[in-house]
Amino acid sequence: MSRMGRLIALSAPLILAVLPLSAAGPPYANRGDAIVTSSNPTEVTHTITSRGVTLGFSDLGGGYVNFFDQGRGNEAAAGYGRGWQMSIRDQLHSGRYNPTQAGFLDHYGAPVNIEVVDSPNGAGGRLVIPSFQMPLYGDGVNDFLENEDMVQDQYKDDNQNSDDDGLDESGLTSDDELRSEFDFEGLWEDYSGRLSDPIPVFRFAHVATYKREPSVSGMLQFGKDARLRNGKPVLSSGPRPDIAPDRPGRQVASDVDLQRIIYSATNIRFDKAMGYKRLFWVGPDGQWASREIVPGQTELDLKRMSTSKDAPAGAVNEPKMAKGDFAVIADGPDPDKAVAVGIYVPQRSDANRRPVLGLRADGSGASYASDRRLRSWLYVAPRGTRDPGVRTLENGYEIPSGLVHFGYRTLLTGMTSPANSPDGHVEALRVESFVLAGAPNEIRAAVEELAENYAD
Repeated sequence: MSRMGRLIALSAPLILAVLPLSAAGPPYANRGDAIVTSSNPTEVTHTITSRGVTLGFSDLGGGYVNFFDQGRGNEAAAGYGRGWQMSIRDQLHSGRYNPTQAGFLDHYGAPVNIEVVDSPNGAGGRLVIPSFQMPLYGDGVNDFLENEDMVQDQYKDDNQNSDDDGLDESGLTSDDELRSEFDFEGLWEDYSGRLSDPIPVFRFAHVATYKREPSVSGMLQFGKDARLRNGKPVLSSGPRPDIAPDRPGRQVASDVDLQRIIYSATNIRFDKAMGYKRLFWVGPDGQWASREIVPGQTELDLKRMSTSKDAPAGAVNEPKMAKGDFAVIADGPDPDKAVAVGIYVPQRSDANRRPVLGLRADGSGASYASDRRLRSWLYVAPRGTRDPGVRTLENGYEIPSGLVHFGYRTLLTGMTSPANSPDGHVEALRVESFVLAGAPNEIRAAVEELAENYAD
């Protein structure tokens, strides 16, 4: 069986939902002995294409995308905390427990083995990212790294031998502390062969599995004794509702479960210098709506529960702002001429309707797929400096200082650790999304054709 034989369909054959059969464990695709190493986040190690547009990847950073060229040069904002990738946070741990695809900081990436193979959906190829252990991302809100023997964090006032997580981690290494409990595997592929009037289309599909029970470090660094830099506790003291209402009984989160997950399933970040300044979406009347991309965050709801209670079986509010499940950013207001990029996340795809999987721990497949969504939305947000420029990293490499953040997120009730999951199972998250290039009207026509594959 080929390496991609581990990725099988749960839904319609034309649009594959991703399911790993490697749930039982190693071998992993992490390369070398360290979960992250200092390297150049702009280095492109692999590429695929779609109708003349090139997508570049880095095997130094979890197979994340750091290059996107549709004829104007590289538009992607590189950096292992940036680029095109996915990540996981949850509100129980104040958003601080953060397994991330690409790395620990912008200059510390996760080396993995990736490869380009043929895509059955387009001539431009498929980039395969086999299962690897995800690192934890670090930010400026809490210091969880005590041992800085192999990696140095951004806190310069801790003598490189202390942190705020309340754990005795003497005898461990920075590598021990930076390993999350999650594994990632996925693919990017040319999907333009599925269109009658092709434009550049890339499909991104992945699974992130809560594979290991916390034992030494990992999530335990964000427990009851952990503190933020402002002295407040990391672990939320708020109510703990049922995090898996699809399962029998009441699943109340333990300290090592995830509650109210912010699943950043598809994040694509652009250099602000590329001039993306207009957001397009389809309004309730079925016509284009658009607005200037302004500081802050603009959000387009695809699904929102009508109640604040964590019960996905409740009624759903129809989104008032957007009709459809895609959005486009462009460098101008003309839908026929503007240079644009779109994200399409089909809400009728089984992978997106039921994003939580219960995988048999022996790697033989899934026993259940669940809808625990409370809200799903597309968003665009400028980040960094007001003007385009460059930022020099601690290891000397330069990345864009300003960016436009465009992506898809979903808020989920939660998921359980392996010990708290049904016997012999681990839980996982999955998504299927598309990135398209062209003028806004070209992108819309392509999305409408792709949507036919998801008809009820």
